[in-house]
Amino acid sequence: MPIPGKVGETNTQDTLRAYLQLQEQLHATQLAIQRNRDEDAAAAAESVKAIANRLEGIEPAPTLQRAQDLEAMQSSNRAILFVAGLFAALALLTMLCMAYFQWRNINRLAEVSAALSAAPAKDSGSPVAALGARDAPVVTFGLVEQSSQRLLGALEQLEKRIYQLEHTPNPPLPKGASLAQAAPAPAPAAVAPVGVRIAVLLGKGQSLLNLDQAQEALACFDRVLALDSNHAEALLKKGAALERLRMLDEAITCYDQAIAADGSMTVAYLCKGGLLNRIERFGEALECYEQALRTQEEGRG
Repeated sequence: MPIPGKVGETNTQDTLRAYLQLQEQLHATQLAIQRNRDEDAAAAAESVKAIANRLEGIEPAPTLQRAQDLEAMQSSNRAILFVAGLFAALALLTMLCMAYFQWRNINRLAEVSAALSAAPAKDSGSPVAALGARDAPVVTFGLVEQSSQRLLGALEQLEKRIYQLEHTPNPPLPKGASLAQAAPAPAPAAVAPVGVRIAVLLGKGQSLLNLDQAQEALACFDRVLALDSNHAEALLKKGAALERLRMLDEAITCYDQAIAADGSMTVAYLCKGGLLNRIERFGEALECYEQALRTQEEGRG
């Protein structure tokens, strides 16, 4: 039989060894848990670091895109401002050119007016000059309407008298007179009434034009042109009547025909230039004014 004292001591040692083993297992378990915690912390730190690196790589892309968009917008704004500035400069240059040409036309017109006012009147003794004169302005201002009507009445009476003289039959031959002695000279009798009639019709047409009866004046000038199709003064006055009637293209054609009939007629260039200036054909108007100056200087020479 075992001794009771030894049995108790043996049991105590077994219990102590079991306790020690249990503590060792507990300590080993704690160490394992600590290692697991350290490994988990290290893995978490690595994950956080990887995520941070990935975020740092992703973040510059939108920033770079925004910077590129901003730069493109600034470039577009600069291009728009440059184009707008270019158009503004062109518009300013155009306005300056137009102002220069207007100023040049005005100076030319002033020179022509001064030259015409200083020049002596031509053909002052002719009946045509007395009735409305080639070198005087076509449209005169300041005439009293009553005086124009009186002049028109006198011209109508003169026209009727000329018509009666043209259609009066020749008187019978006296007894004993030969045919050669009684026959009038054919040339003067044929020419003189036509010239006087033209002068009367021109004066009548000018009076009607002064009374603002452009249609009736146009009929008078057409009658003159029926007698002489190349009559420069009639073409000039017809152009003025057409201009009153707002038939501007026909008026320019009449001025051209008057210039073709008499290239030294300064007032024809002036009338054509004034009409072209009013319809804003400034280049052609300037050419007419310059031609008027040249004809005026040639007339002086």
